[in-house]
Amino acid sequence: MPVISAKEVKDPNELCGKRKPDDGKYHVAITLWDESQEKHDAIIVGFTVLDGTVPGMKGREFTEFFNFKTSKGEDATDRIVRLCLVSGLIQPGQETDEDFTQKAIGKQLVVEVE
Repeated sequence: MPVISAKEVKDPNELCGKRKPDDGKYHVAITLWDESQEKHDAIIVGFTVLDGTVPGMKGREFTEFFNFKTSKGEDATDRIVRLCLVSGLIQPGQETDEDFTQKAIGKQLVVEVE
């Protein structure tokens, strides 16, 4: 096994890869919605920051995986339903099996990152 060292790393966000937004509130747009489950047992949603409470985050992109089953046996069904409600994809009391891949793109909402 090779030695893996983070002795020189002060902030994980300085490393390559997509960076999670800093804690704050953000106005975001949905830029990706993948229900295919080809690679993951999840709905994959991409967001672009349009504005927010943290300077310098505008234009940042991040991806969230809404897993159907986590390693702890939990699922993200409530999170998926909440996202669909707040983004206007469904209404309270509604049930659907519609694929939102096209309908979700461009929807805007406010999210809080903690």
